[in-house]
Amino acid sequence: MKRFMSLAPTALCGLALFIGIPTGTLASCGASVCPIQYPQQPSIAGKWDIAMDYTYISQTTLMTGTQVMDPSLSTMHHTEIETYSRLLNTHINYQFSDQWGVSTTIPVVWRKHAHVHHHHGETLHDEWDLSGLGDTWIDGTYSMENSILWGTPLIAEAGIKLPTGVTRLKNGDGDEAEVPIQPGSGSTDYRWGLRTQFPVAVLRNWDGQHTELPAQFFVRYTLNGIGTDGWKTGNEIVAGIRTDWSLNRSMRLLAGLTGQYRSQAEAGTTGEDINSTGGKSLIADLGLECSIMPKVRWSVSSYLPIYQSVDGEQLGLGSIIQTRVAITL
Repeated sequence: MKRFMSLAPTALCGLALFIGIPTGTLASCGASVCPIQYPQQPSIAGKWDIAMDYTYISQTTLMTGTQVMDPSLSTMHHTEIETYSRLLNTHINYQFSDQWGVSTTIPVVWRKHAHVHHHHGETLHDEWDLSGLGDTWIDGTYSMENSILWGTPLIAEAGIKLPTGVTRLKNGDGDEAEVPIQPGSGSTDYRWGLRTQFPVAVLRNWDGQHTELPAQFFVRYTLNGIGTDGWKTGNEIVAGIRTDWSLNRSMRLLAGLTGQYRSQAEAGTTGEDINSTGGKSLIADLGLECSIMPKVRWSVSSYLPIYQSVDGEQLGLGSIIQTRVAITL
């Protein structure tokens, strides 16, 4: 039994690594950036944290409200069929002091999208394979060690998204893809957030040691600007709770629950039906993080939408997988 327990961490990390290797067709959240972006934890003062995560999300189910919809019953000018993307995000974080930090997130997007276009009684099947640099987020954080919130640390963040992503991509027929599925939105966006963390329990891990079980609460508001052809993605509020349990010195179990609300978009001159934009969702996630070297961490997480309600007709969120490697310098 002792030998099994000593081998368990290695076996679990190996299994997680196998699960975390994407296979088959990869997928997307159907927007220029994925909605699953947790606030970055501050690193040690004077240290760099560099991470890369690879995320895919599938969207193959047409929904109206909270119900699955038969695409043949759609009344839209074009009926969404599927969206698949791969998102490779590079995160560069630096902590200037115990209070101040800055982080940059640079995405690269690969996206496949298909819909049926109803035009003068004809049914046309349109497809796009898009790839390119996405929009870059830059966030600053300020930590208040003794906040008014029960004396617990409170971290404030403010960020700006720069329109560095590519737009105007077309398919082989020369048809330009809709603005919402382009790698870049063409807009400058802003966001503000607060988060706090404190222990909620003390648990005994596999090494027989007692460790604290933390709870991280966060809330974030994103104000989206006007982008390509006057399109403006709906503003967004995200709030959630996360925790992690140290199984031993090299492994942590990750878990979270996130709620998201997005208002309807503004069409500008795109001609898109904004009645089929916006909605709300509740997403649970579970993951495992392994320390594979003293300063290198690897993790894999799976996300499951447990509630979705969309405005109009939209593709719902499907399976979501993310794998991540981080190093502290």
